[in-house]
Amino acid sequence: LTNSVKINKLCNHLANNIQAHCYKGVTTIFQTDFADDFEIRTNSQALEKLLVHLLNDAARFTERGMIWLKCADLGEYVRFSITDTSNTDAEEDNGRFTDMNINICQSISRLLHGRIWRDTEYTNGIRFIFEIPTNSITDNNTN
Repeated sequence: LTNSVKINKLCNHLANNIQAHCYKGVTTIFQTDFADDFEIRTNSQALEKLLVHLLNDAARFTERGMIWLKCADLGEYVRFSITDTSNTDAEEDNGRFTDMNINICQSISRLLHGRIWRDTEYTNGIRFIFEIPTNSITDNNTN
């Protein structure tokens, strides 16, 4: 089901909600390139499920530091990234996001006509990125 969802409202809500599930001293931050009136026409339940899944993973493994949820305007895509400062060794890192979890996230991403991957260049924790084409974005002022 496709419907309109305000990116900033959803992401700010999820970032605030995940704070209650974080270790003491961990801070969640939401940053966006979008004005509050931007909306995405997408499956809002699937988008929320994917974001919650990634944020819960970050909260579970980040014992100190920060968790960032960012929304970037890349012209052709909206890029969501969830970045944390988890300190995991290589063995934990490899098992952290199990095949089943990444498969679920990949399926949801495909449902949203997007793609998801882990940013292997980020080394201060873990960063997952997923993108949705901008052709699904509308501005309230143009409706």
